[in-house]
Parts: sequence; structure tokens; C-alpha cells
Amino acid sequence: MKPFVIAEFASCHMGKLDKAIEGIILAQQAGASAWKCQYWSSPERMRSRRGIPAPAYEQGSVPAEWHATLKKECHDRGLLYSASVFLPEDVATLAPHVDFWKVSSFEARDRELTRLIPRDRMLFISTGMQTPHDESYLPRQGVRLHCVSAYPCPPYEANLGAIERGQGYSDHTRCVFTGAFAVAAGADYLEVHYRLADTPVECADYPVSLDPDGLVKYISLAREAYKMRGDGRKQPQPSELDNVRYRVTS
Repeated sequence: MKPFVIAEFASCHMGKLDKAIEGIILAQQAGASAWKCQYWSSPERMRSRRGIPAPAYEQGSVPAEWHATLKKECHDRGLLYSASVFLPEDVATLAPHVDFWKVSSFEARDRELTRLIPRDRMLFISTGMQTPHDESYLPRQGVRLHCVSAYPCPPYEANLGAIERGQGYSDHTRCVFTGAFAVAAGADYLEVHYRLADTPVECADYPVSLDPDGLVKYISLAREAYKMRGDGRKQPQPSELDNVRYRVTS
């Protein structure tokens, strides 16, 4: 079903498996296509590769031993499962579990990482902070998710006109309408952050995450927008066919 909606839970599990499973249930009830979290095996490696000082990355990743359980929970509810990959050495850990691959904007130009990702399943690449020049660094295959890497992204900086028709949008605006606007601009794929009703404000991803009602509205509006967008071909629609005979030609 289009648009394909990835419900991004990020760090909203707060280190608790039951909260992650609660998030999966919520994503399924809201009508998402897939559920995604984040995984890195080493906070130290994350800090050194990105050049961000401590205590960043001590919290947010799911433990490696959760992947099998989370995948099963997703599949039992008709959702695809994935976790963003950030470190080259983590590709092998994720490969048996993820149904698709996701690379963040910060790693989009990391050829050491992207060359290791198997080509046997779909790849999503966020393109925040990119310019046309950066396209030469990105893998040729994969779905491009237009993105603005601000957390949250000011709505008037979303730059939805940069979406490539048939590609996608990774949303940080925390606005229930943005997904529908992105679909109208041509997106077939959406990634949206959300949280549970009791996710604490101290959670790193709280500022970019929709509440449960917001996720339901977001997905519903995006699906309606896709229906209204149509196929983009200029031709008479069924509702106007009876009026074709009344056209004036001089």
C-alpha cells in the first residue's frame, strides 16, 4: 500500500523491550507498513566516527539480542522490520534480521559502510545536508529519502519541493500534515518518528516524535493524499466523462 510508511521509534523504547513491543503494536494499529529502530554496537565508535563528544550514543540503540524478538513481533503483526545501520562492522549483525536497510543522512556518504550492505533487499538512504554534488558519493541503488537533518525541522524549512517523484521523505517536522504534503509533492515512501503516550520528555527523540494520535492522523492523511494524487497523467477522469460532449471547439 502506498505510501509505504516506516514508523521510526528511534530511542523511544528507553532501553526497555516491553516499550519497544508496545511501539510495534501502536505502529500496526496506526496503519504503518514497517517499524524501525536504531542499532550500533559501540557508542565509542559512533562518537569517534561522527566527532560528537560524550555522552552521546550511550542510549538509543537497541541491544543486539533484541533483533530476533522485534522482527518476530513485527512479522506477527504484518509489519516489516529494520534498524538503521551506522557502523560498517554492524552490517553482519543486522543482515539476518532486517527486511530492508536504512542509512542515515550522516552516513549517506560513507562508502565504507554502504559498500558492505547486501544488494538483496531494499535500501533507504536519507539525504539531509546534501547538495547535488553529493550525489556522486551515494550508492546508485536505493530509495532516496529527502530529509532536513534538524531535530525538529522547522516546517518552513522542509523544502518539500526537493522530493523526487517516486522517491521518499524522512520527516522531522512533528506535524501531522507534512506526510500528506510530501506525498502530494511526489513521495511514495515516508519515514516518520513517533512515541508512546508515556514517553518522557527527557527522551532524545521526544522533540521530533508524534504522539500516538498524531501517528494515526499522519498515516491516514498521507494515504488520502496518495489517492488524491492519482497517477499524474492528464486525462479525463470518470467523474467528468459525461461532460466531455459539451466541450466547445471553435
